[in-house]
Amino acid sequence: QLSKHITVAPNPNAPTTESADFTQEQVTTVSLYSRVITSKTPMLLCDHEKIVVANDTFKRLFGLGAEKDLTGEPYQAHLPAAVCTILNAGSEVEEPPVTLRQSIRRASGELSKLDVEIASRVHDGRRLWHVIIHDVEDVDAIYTEVRAAEERYWQLFDGITDVGFIIDRDWRYTQVNRAASRATALNEDQIIGKRVVDLMPDIADSIHWSAYRKLAASRQPMRFTSDFALPGGLPGSKYEVCVYPVENGLLCIAQDVTAKVRTEEAEREQRILAEALRDTAAVLNSTLELEEVLDRVLTNLSRVVRHDAANIMIIEDGVARVVRSRGYTDRGLRSALLSSRQQVASTPWLRTVVESQDYHVIEDVHTDPDWVSFMPDDWIRSHISVPIRSDQQVTGCLNLVSEAPGFFQRTQGRALMAFADQSAIAMKNARIYRTMLQYSKELEARNRELDAFSYTVAHDLKVPLQVVMGFANMLSEELPEELQEKFTVYLENIERYTEKMHHMIDDLLFLARLSESNEAINPVSMDDVVSGVIESLHTRLEDRGVDLRVDGSLPRVMGNDKWLVAAVSNLVENGIKYIGVDNPAPQIIISAHDHGGKVRVSVQDNGLGIAEEDLDKLFKMFSRIPTEEEIEGTGLGLSIVDRIINKLGGAVGVESILGEGSIFWFELPSAG
Repeated sequence: QLSKHITVAPNPNAPTTESADFTQEQVTTVSLYSRVITSKTPMLLCDHEKIVVANDTFKRLFGLGAEKDLTGEPYQAHLPAAVCTILNAGSEVEEPPVTLRQSIRRASGELSKLDVEIASRVHDGRRLWHVIIHDVEDVDAIYTEVRAAEERYWQLFDGITDVGFIIDRDWRYTQVNRAASRATALNEDQIIGKRVVDLMPDIADSIHWSAYRKLAASRQPMRFTSDFALPGGLPGSKYEVCVYPVENGLLCIAQDVTAKVRTEEAEREQRILAEALRDTAAVLNSTLELEEVLDRVLTNLSRVVRHDAANIMIIEDGVARVVRSRGYTDRGLRSALLSSRQQVASTPWLRTVVESQDYHVIEDVHTDPDWVSFMPDDWIRSHISVPIRSDQQVTGCLNLVSEAPGFFQRTQGRALMAFADQSAIAMKNARIYRTMLQYSKELEARNRELDAFSYTVAHDLKVPLQVVMGFANMLSEELPEELQEKFTVYLENIERYTEKMHHMIDDLLFLARLSESNEAINPVSMDDVVSGVIESLHTRLEDRGVDLRVDGSLPRVMGNDKWLVAAVSNLVENGIKYIGVDNPAPQIIISAHDHGGKVRVSVQDNGLGIAEEDLDKLFKMFSRIPTEEEIEGTGLGLSIVDRIINKLGGAVGVESILGEGSIFWFELPSAG
């Protein structure tokens, strides 16, 4: 009968909803009674003849009410014979637990297959039998769910694009996915069972191996980035590796982040390049000193392209020479480098750069036939040269060298071209600046010569002019009375034109002395200056009937009082000359106001005014504006004003409307 109903379970290690496999330590520390009572799995404890405790789930399985207390009752009297048979068999069960399968009819009359797990326990010196009953159908359902879950897991594991594998405690591969096969160029059969070091002998010195061993000891998950080359993987590949402890080994997931890392590196390189170019551009915009700009170019180059030394060449008349360099001083080569000259035609690599107007890379100068050096170069192994172009001509080149062969990449040439273009701008600006300086020096020299000539001529003319004026006066006094009426007009013209000539000579002498003068600049009261001018020109103002007014108190300026008296006098005199003979109410107004740390002094008249096309001629020497009236003067007054104000570091200007009048002004720094 026992053989008919009871068989040994086919899978004694199968997962169950509850297990009787308690350790001895657990028996002594956990209330076994409490566990039985609270469990939802049918369960009881009994000794060799009586039930110690049975839970409600057990009672319901065999049709007993939950209120029925089985404690102390013989299990043979209250339990079905089949269960008693199992318990009788269990009296001979020793540890470990034994699982038996039996067909039992439930209280509902349904015949069910049950797994009965019986374990011997010693509790408080007393041997007990711990019985747990499992519904085989529930167990099969669990098996099915587990197998389905495992299948889904392995499908997911095999289908992910990241490299995945499991290694056991002996460092052998137990599971790999398709991505791992692709990355290693090996199929699954060639990997499973192999040790890690068998497939990748170099891994022992890598971060991978160190991480694996550390995690195997700590059993804590770990994440790191590695550039270890997998068999069949591309050189330079990078992986983000996550390692997790699993039963009997490690689960490793490696994501290929090569594209991401390269994109980030490219963005970082572009950002560094932009910052370096912006820094160089700032220097380029702030100075015209070629050496300063080129030094900054060389400094910023090291931020973009690593190298051991660099230099910038200028090419003139087919000859190249180094003008700035870095990295040669410590090698004792700077003097030789700067003093050397290289013929473009006889230097193949240099000729290639000039003719192609493109960058040129030499991977190893020791083997490249194009390499020609102009100094000791045993330490140089690789070289890159970039043309400096201006107006479609190569005017120089930017050169980088390295002690390592094959160090420079062609992709670096484009970044270097940007620095070469900045160097070209700096060189062009420097040439323009130096040309302007040369022209300026030549112009200053010519102006000094002209001033000296003007001074000499004016001084030499003054003596004979005084003689002419003297003889004219003598002739006027001694001329017979009968001739005076006839020659008086001639003598008056001689006197008038010699007087005009005298004023012109004085103005020329003033201009000549002004160019060489270095008078001190001090705070000057414009009220005092204008008062002095009005006093000196009082007679002329009265003769022309001009009403001169000063608009309020005038501010102080930084200048020279004598020069400012001359400037204001010339402006007022100019207003008197061009006030117009038919002006019914001639008026001149002097005013001044502060703006932006400067003082603008204005002299306004309501005279003839000036046509717009004539405004740019006003401050030129000997310039006379055509009018219907005959205007006296030398044509130097406004030139004197312009020369004085510019000498004081100010500016002059004019606003005028023909027929309505003019406003002449000058600006000087305020004296507060």
